[in-house]
This record gives sequence, C-alpha cells and structure tokens, in this order.
Amino acid sequence: MLADVAAEVVSNRLLTRLREELGASYSPFATFDITPAADRGDDFVELYIEVGTAPAQVDVVAATMTAEIAAMLLPGPTDAEIEAAFAVVMEQFGFVSNDTLADVLIASRSGVGETTDEYLRRWELASTLSLQSVRDYLSATIHPEQYIEIRAIPR
Repeated sequence: MLADVAAEVVSNRLLTRLREELGASYSPFATFDITPAADRGDDFVELYIEVGTAPAQVDVVAATMTAEIAAMLLPGPTDAEIEAAFAVVMEQFGFVSNDTLADVLIASRSGVGETTDEYLRRWELASTLSLQSVRDYLSATIHPEQYIEIRAIPR
C-alpha cells in the first residue's frame, strides 16, 4: 500500500507539471515494481515512469522529469500531495475485479505477490500510514544518482 501511495504522489506531480503546466503530455504514469528476493532477503524495488509526448518535447520532458524526481527527495512532496494520493489509492482499493481476485488467490498459493491476508488487511494498513512514512519510502527507493534511463520510442 505504501508503494501505491508513493507511486500516486509521483504520478500526480508529473501530471501537474507535464500536462497542466507545460502541456507536454497527457498521460504520465508512475509505479513501483517490487520483486521479491529469491533468498527471502530485501525485495528489489524499481520506479517505473511512462510518459507520452511529442518528439519535439522529449528534451523538455526528460529535464522536467529528472528535476521532479530529485524534488521528491528534497524538498519532498507536500502534505497536500500525499493526502490527495492517499485518497486516490483508497478509492481504487474500493474497486474489486475478477482479475484482482485471481491475482490474489494465485499469489496466496505461490507465495509471490499480495496474498489474501495482505489484501484483506489493506484497510487496516491504511490507518498505519503517515505522511512521513510516504516521504521515508520515497527517500529509500528513489536514487536519481544511481540509474535513470529515458527512452524515446516512436509511435
């Protein structure tokens, strides 16, 4: 759940900057891909961002994305950004699809992914999240100096 809220914070920040302020994209999207470690050690967490834009806007979008990713650390997201992201995630959790149920049942059996117990505990976990826990998660998982790849893919 923490990854979902953090991803929504990043998505919304990019949506605001790239679409609303610059008019450079209609659909920025961020997600944290969490891969469980085979040895039961620390999971591997990767921030993935997808942005569609015009070829002439690629440099502006890349520079803006890089700056906004860095700004997720300092000064970090505002209270209002985190609260808005939390509201969106809670609304999304209210929708249950057959695909979601199938994923949870398979994960419960395979041990990879969100289990039924974890799925059912979402609402309980939501009450334990704080604004600072989201900031801490972003600080622990976003490392702009480590590796950022930006690709322009013709459509």
